Amino acid sequence: MDKKKLIFVLQSVLCIALAVALIAAALLVYTAGIRARAVDPDAWIYTREAVAARLWPAGILFVCAAAVAVWAHFAGVKAKDAPAQKGLVGRVQNRAAAPGDRIVKCVLLVLAICMIIAGILNGSMLDVLYKAVKICTECVGLG
Repeated sequence: MDKKKLIFVLQSVLCIALAVALIAAALLVYTAGIRARAVDPDAWIYTREAVAARLWPAGILFVCAAAVAVWAHFAGVKAKDAPAQKGLVGRVQNRAAAPGDRIVKCVLLVLAICMIIAGILNGSMLDVLYKAVKICTECVGLG
């Protein structure tokens, strides 16, 4: 395998693993917080300790991904050296998006909308609004 192709594959694998690790960490913090709120409804579930305990694997993956990016830089690998990308139907992509890409984008859009609705339903929207108002009033000097 060519060294440049190996670097691109390694970067792709690390990016996907990092995304999975971050999603898993978020879900673990959330489920632990739900269990804590069941015992004490006034409990603050997003503590630094809880998040740090779940994020250390993602931190390791982030450092590895950064090291591979530095390696790629010093190896002289550029984006134009990337292998030809194939769409879900197996053809090399030119300027037009493959039909499968539209499906993936639609699925991601629906998933994002579902996550936004879940955040609204569990009360996170009010927490974010409260923090935003507090930051804005402190920044302007009203609070």
